[in-house]
Amino acid sequence: MNTIESKASQKIILFICFLLVMAAFTLMKELRDFIFVLTVGKKYIPEIKNLTYILMIPMVSIYAFAASTLNKNKLLIIYSFLYGIIGIFLSYFITHKSIGLHNEIASYKRIFGWVFYIFVEGIKPFVVSILWSFFNSISNPNDVKNQYVTMTIATKIGGVLASGIALYLASFGILFSINHINLCFYLSIISSIFMLLIAIAIMYFSYSTRKDNIQGYADKIENNNKQEKNKIKFSSGLKTFFKYPYTLGILGMTFFWEIINVIFSYMKIGVGISNTSCKIDFLSFLYENSFWSNISGLAVAIFGTT
Repeated sequence: MNTIESKASQKIILFICFLLVMAAFTLMKELRDFIFVLTVGKKYIPEIKNLTYILMIPMVSIYAFAASTLNKNKLLIIYSFLYGIIGIFLSYFITHKSIGLHNEIASYKRIFGWVFYIFVEGIKPFVVSILWSFFNSISNPNDVKNQYVTMTIATKIGGVLASGIALYLASFGILFSINHINLCFYLSIISSIFMLLIAIAIMYFSYSTRKDNIQGYADKIENNNKQEKNKIKFSSGLKTFFKYPYTLGILGMTFFWEIINVIFSYMKIGVGISNTSCKIDFLSFLYENSFWSNISGLAVAIFGTT
């Protein structure tokens, strides 16, 4: 295999991984809200958000320790495989008679709703972000700006396909009287399988690519600057905000986006509950919003991004 073919195959594998990761996250993200509302209740959404932020601190610490000892490709394999297995495990409880959706009494004591929500919240920082980090680390800075748009398009296509699949299955369920419980189970299983496929794809990528390419551009720079790396202190992250003001802008953009996202998600759930007549219609409403959101994002990525 020559260099051009090797690079082409690498791009294809990464494109598929980005497509799969956003498809998996899109399916789980809407299930997260749906299951939490039915098991715990809409009024507890602010509480679960606050709890998630608190629990992310030890989870990020564990990730930081793992990142200091493992290469990004191995880290991505472990986390995507872990989330795939845990997703399949949690899917079983969706159909459980007392723990899952068969129990229609919403209560803050329903542990499953809390656990499922926190599990899904971890996908974005611990799978999606690691994939982006892995992509950046193995890419030369001169190539990233061109490939970034391609990978962004892959994520939007993944979101559109996942939302479309969910909407199709929901309409199929309405037509053939498949209840919302089985539908949630199927969507959760599909999402978990996507996660496992990401792990398999990255494993193939790792074994079929030269070691120095897997090590990555950023890792080579770090290895050439070990002395500088050892000087990094806890305050280095804070100094970055003042040394590179654009990083403070990224922080502000992310912070305010999360605030807006939480508000609109809460409003969306309220509108969905009040304007749908049954649970499967409510689930369809959530995925329909996700579908058009990803369609808009895809249009921006294709026509509005240079």
